[in-house]
Amino acid sequence: MILQPVFGCRAGRAVHISEEIGSPGTAWVWCVLRPLTDLSPWSRARLLVLLLAFLAVGCTSSDAPRRHIIDSPLVPFDELFALEDTVRLDPSIVVGMIMFLDVNQEGHLLVSDMITKSVYRFSASGEYMRAYSVPKCLPDVAEFVPWSSRFIDGDRIMAMTMGGPVVVFDAAGNCIAASRRLPDSFTAFCAKDDSIHVLTMVGPPQGSDAVVYSTALERLGKTRVEKPEFRQLNLGRHGYAGRTFECFDDGPYYTYLGSEDAKPVRTYAEIAQAHPPFFVKRQQDLRRNLTPMEAQAEIRAYPTNYGVFRIDSLTRMVVYSNLRDKWHSDTQRFVGLGVVSNVSRFPARSTLSTVIPKAAGYGYFHSVGDNESLPDGEVGNPVIVRYKFIQPTDADE
Repeated sequence: MILQPVFGCRAGRAVHISEEIGSPGTAWVWCVLRPLTDLSPWSRARLLVLLLAFLAVGCTSSDAPRRHIIDSPLVPFDELFALEDTVRLDPSIVVGMIMFLDVNQEGHLLVSDMITKSVYRFSASGEYMRAYSVPKCLPDVAEFVPWSSRFIDGDRIMAMTMGGPVVVFDAAGNCIAASRRLPDSFTAFCAKDDSIHVLTMVGPPQGSDAVVYSTALERLGKTRVEKPEFRQLNLGRHGYAGRTFECFDDGPYYTYLGSEDAKPVRTYAEIAQAHPPFFVKRQQDLRRNLTPMEAQAEIRAYPTNYGVFRIDSLTRMVVYSNLRDKWHSDTQRFVGLGVVSNVSRFPARSTLSTVIPKAAGYGYFHSVGDNESLPDGEVGNPVIVRYKFIQPTDADE
C-alpha cells in the first residue's frame, strides 16, 4: 500500500489527508470538502473543474499492462540455432508416441508416452533411468494417459492428465503428493522456485486464472489473466499439449490461440510484444455450430500461436503453425519460431523451421525425430534432436 498525501478542506482551511492507494496505477482519492454552498459561484466552478479533471485521471488509469509492439525480423534458421547432437533413447524401453517432453539442467529427458501410458526418465545420453507410476500413488486409477510431465522444484517430477489425476514424485519415483482431481481444471503447468503454477481452461465468460499450488498440491492463490480475444477459437483447443504456459525468472507467461505473442501474468510493467512477419491477425472469431471440418478450415485460415517455450530463464520462444503458403517451399512445410528476450537483452528475431520444438531449456530446444532403424531391421524409438540457441546481437554492432 502507498500512503499519499492529498489536499482537502475542513472548517474553511486546507488540510492534508493520508490516503491509501491500492495497486500502482489506481487513482481512487477521497477528499473531504466543506459544503459547496459556502463557496462563491466562481470558486465552485473552479473547484468542480479541478475535481472533474482529477477524477478523469483516476478513471483512465488501470492495472492493465502497457504494451508496445516490437518488430521481430526474419533471419535464417542457422543464425538462431545450431544442430548440437542426436540422442538415441535406450532400446530396452519401447517408446510409442511422445506426447510431451521435458528436460532438466543435467540434460535428463522426461518422456510422456501416450501409447504406453507411461512416464520415463532418460539420461542426457539416452540411457533409461526409471519410470514414474501414477497407479502406484493412486491405486484406484486404472488408466492414466499423461498429458504432460515436468521437472519441478529441483529434481522432483509432476505428472498430470487433462482434467484428471495429478501426482508429484521425488527423483527415485516415490509418491510425495497425489490428487484424483485438483479444484482447478487446467491444461498446462510450470514450476518456479518451490511453487507450481497452472493455467485454467478457457470456459466461463469471466476468463482464465493463473493458480499457484505448493508441491504438496495445496492451493495457495490465483491471479486473473486476460480473456482470450478469440474465445470460440480457444474453447476446447489448447495448442501444443502442455505448452500454453511457461515459467521464467520474471514470472509465468501464457498464450492463447490467435495471440501474436505470449503474455506475462504480471501486470505491473510495460510489456513488449513481438510481431513476426509471418503472423497475420485473425479478423474474427470462429463461427458457432461448425462441423469439425469447417472448424479446422477456419482455424487453418490464419497463422496460429501454438505454444511458448523457455529457451533460458529470461528468453521465450513462441511457435506458429498454419503459415500462409508464401512462407513454404515447393518441397517443405515450415513452422514459425519467434525468439524474444523478456528483459530486452537482445533484439527479437524470428525464423522458419522444418523441425517442431518439443521441449526447450538451458540454451537449447529439442525436437522429436524419426524412429531409429535397429541393426536387426526392427523399428526402434524416436530419436531426440537437440539444437543450441545462438543469441542475436544488435544490428548496429
